[in-house]
Amino acid sequence: MFMKRNYIALLDVDAFFAQAEQVIDPSIRGKPVVILQSTERGDGASIAVSYEAKALGIKRGMNKKELDDKYPNLVYRRMPLSEHSKSSDRTKYELESAKIFDLICGDVRNIVVEKASIDEMYMDLTAYVKSVMANEVLLTQFKDSMSEDVFPEHSCYLSSIEDQKEAELEAREILAGRVKNAISENDLETIAFFVSFMEVCRIRSLIKEKTGYETSVGVSYSKKIAKYICKRHRPFSNTLMLPEAFRDVYGQASITEITGMGGSFGKTMTTCFGAKILNDLIDMKQEKLREGLTSEEYVKISDLCQGGVNEKVKFKNSTSAVSASKTMAKGVNNFFQISEHLNGIIKDLIIKLDFEKERRNRVPVSFGISYAHITDQYAIKSKAIKVNSNNYAKILPDICLNALKEAVPVNVLKIAPLSMIGVSANKFEEMQSSGTIKQFFEASKNNKDRKRTLARTTSYDGEVVVIDDNDEENVAVDDAKMSASNSKKRKTEGVKIVDLTSGLSGSNVPETKKEDNDSDIEIIKIIENNGQKNLKNKTNNASKTSKAGGKNGKKSGKKNQTSGKSTKSKQPTTDDKESKRKTVVVQEGRRSINFFCKK
Repeated sequence: MFMKRNYIALLDVDAFFAQAEQVIDPSIRGKPVVILQSTERGDGASIAVSYEAKALGIKRGMNKKELDDKYPNLVYRRMPLSEHSKSSDRTKYELESAKIFDLICGDVRNIVVEKASIDEMYMDLTAYVKSVMANEVLLTQFKDSMSEDVFPEHSCYLSSIEDQKEAELEAREILAGRVKNAISENDLETIAFFVSFMEVCRIRSLIKEKTGYETSVGVSYSKKIAKYICKRHRPFSNTLMLPEAFRDVYGQASITEITGMGGSFGKTMTTCFGAKILNDLIDMKQEKLREGLTSEEYVKISDLCQGGVNEKVKFKNSTSAVSASKTMAKGVNNFFQISEHLNGIIKDLIIKLDFEKERRNRVPVSFGISYAHITDQYAIKSKAIKVNSNNYAKILPDICLNALKEAVPVNVLKIAPLSMIGVSANKFEEMQSSGTIKQFFEASKNNKDRKRTLARTTSYDGEVVVIDDNDEENVAVDDAKMSASNSKKRKTEGVKIVDLTSGLSGSNVPETKKEDNDSDIEIIKIIENNGQKNLKNKTNNASKTSKAGGKNGKKSGKKNQTSGKSTKSKQPTTDDKESKRKTVVVQEGRRSINFFCKK
């Protein structure tokens, strides 16, 4: 059965924004830290608090004056303001998040990592677990390592109906006892879950050692279950839920606590069907659900009742959307001011998109605009935007403004001013390489320190021969082979000659068409200034080539005489020889590299 299971984990960086400030400034680690919203008018409300501050009763949304009156010893940090829109800029925190993600991706093997948000990432350990379970040596080593208490440095829990009442030491003893029983009974399914759990414990320790961040992890067999149990024992804990505990743990979850059920759909299920926890839906008659739900909603609920096992972890190195937004506390009721805010928001967005292009090699292909009215700030509306141009930086402000004018009539804007505007890039695609062969040649030409050599590949009788011009004897022999085998095929197959340093292959060189003449087939001739001795060697090798291909040359000559075509070459004079000794000469023709580059 374990071979059919998935092994999924969710890793969450607890109180990420506050913890990031503690990592950046270690002097405030262990102290109550509050992150304040920055505005153009000064400090705003608290938007993130550390667990030390939470222990004092501090919550998000409290203003600084209220905090100063009750808690005089707090450490304040402020969210930076963006350069253009003067709204919150999370770039500093996004870079910290990237450190954790890059560390995990660079360390793990056979594990798929999906970045879900700035402080959360899913891991699919299925391939890793199966590789360990299929290897007797690795499996034996794992079983032997479980003989002692392997959880002394971790806050670890095995989810059950009573696990939230367990002390940390008791929880570790229960977890260790469960894995020992599984090994003694050769319970492979349970052992497989512990293989994934111990790998996640290792990753969590690695993150703390290399970056200083503390995390919580939930491990089970689906994304929804892993996310739910991850927060069961926060902060800084590892929690495992086995399939046998599904009804006692996940089945007891409130409907609105489950991922994807927190909105109006979850409230409808609670109000109309009387389902308060997931077990209520599981035990409900299917006929009742079918009558009250659409087919799409019924499929969603059915998958939910099974734990969402059909949702896959897909590799993703960044969040799916990149956005910039601005909140206007007093609201904006005219499009002139909205246009000014949009320009600043889009400039901030372009900076983020340039970062995505440079670091993650991706560009946006779909945009969206979102807004909210001051009369109902939590009802955020959005609209998709089509931008059929790569020059989105210039045209996006006008397109977004027109989209808002269509969505919000002037009379509505006067009554219900906008309190929030946001622009996002929702979909991306990877950039394609734009380098060309011609650019490669130009770069190589400018690099004077590069040792420049010319190699050729010649195709004949279905084989490819690499010819090194430094070996003159091989040149003569291989040229003779080529001449002997291709004399009858030149009109249909042609001779393929490429410079290997250019990255071209024989398949990329167009073949000679059937109507091409022999005079169209020209070979690159290179004469180097190697002194009188090398010149004599070339002359001797040339005579060897003519002897080796003499018989074939006669046949070729007869064909040329019949077709009335001349193949005689002009004899070089003494002056020509002297000039060729001084410079490298490349003769261009139908089969030369320069010909293909120019073409």
